Amino acid sequence: RVTSRALESGAPRAGSRTPRNATGAASAVVRNAGASPSASFAGLSARAAADVVYVVDASGAVVTSFSLILSELQRSIERLSPTQRVQVVLFRERAGEPGALVFANGSLVRATPSTKRALLEWVEDIRPAGRSNPAEGLTRALELEPDLVFFLSSSIERTNSEWGAGRDAILTRLDVLNPPSADTAERPIVIKTIQFMRDDPSGLMRDIAQRHGDGASSYRLLTLDDLDAPASSPDTALLDAGGAAPDLSPAEALAASEADASALRVLAGIATSAELDRVARASGAALRQ
Repeated sequence: RVTSRALESGAPRAGSRTPRNATGAASAVVRNAGASPSASFAGLSARAAADVVYVVDASGAVVTSFSLILSELQRSIERLSPTQRVQVVLFRERAGEPGALVFANGSLVRATPSTKRALLEWVEDIRPAGRSNPAEGLTRALELEPDLVFFLSSSIERTNSEWGAGRDAILTRLDVLNPPSADTAERPIVIKTIQFMRDDPSGLMRDIAQRHGDGASSYRLLTLDDLDAPASSPDTALLDAGGAAPDLSPAEALAASEADASALRVLAGIATSAELDRVARASGAALRQ
C-alpha cells in the first residue's frame, strides 16, 4: 500500500506488482486487447484497461472551466462497461481537508449504471478551490493499483508555485512508486496526462506521460477549441442563486467577483460557500458564451 507520505518521501511501494505486460501467460492474457475493455478520456485512450482511475484538478485554477472538465469526465465514465472498475480522485490543497477527495470509501467500484450516476453526482457537488498540488491525488491513485490513470490538470504556472517539492523531485518519486521492470522497462501502471486549457511551462505533464505512458499518445494539451462547449445562453437563475444581479451579463458577473476579491479568495482556498457558488457559476457561464 502506498501512503500519502510515500510520494513526499520517495519510499518504495510495498508489494509492487510485476508490469502487466511482462512475459508470462497471465500477463499475456491481461494485455490482450480482446480480454479487457478499453477506456478513453479527453482524446486519449488505452486498451486492456479493466481498472481506471481519474486524477482530476479541483483547485481554484480550474474554477472557470470545471464544468467543461465535468463534461469530458461524464462522457468518459459513461462509456465504461460494468466489467470495468473505476474511481475518481480530485486533488487540491485547502485548509482543513485532505489533499485528495475520493468517491465513497475510496476503493475501485464496478462501473454499473447506478454507480456511474452516483459517482458523477458526487463530482458535480464539488466546488473548485485552493491550490493545485497533485501529490496526494497521484498517491491515492497508485494505491489502487489500476491498469490506467488519467491525470488532468490546469497550468502549473497558475498556482504561482511549484508542485510539492518541485518537478524533478516529483518525477523521481513517481519512478519509485511506479517503477519500471528491470527486464522490459515497462511499468505496472500506465499514466496518461491531459494538460487543460493552456500549456505547461515546466514540461512536467509531458515528462510524466513520456516515462509512465504507453506510447506517443499519452499526453495531450486540451484547449477550448478541442471541446464541444455549449453555445446556449447561461442559466441566469443559477447566476441569481449564486448572488449575481439578474441584470448582469455573465462577463459582468465574473468581473464583479474579481473586483470584490471573491475570485482571489477562491484561489486561496478561503472563500465561503456562497462565494464558491457565485464564482463557479459566473465564470462557467462566461466561458460558455
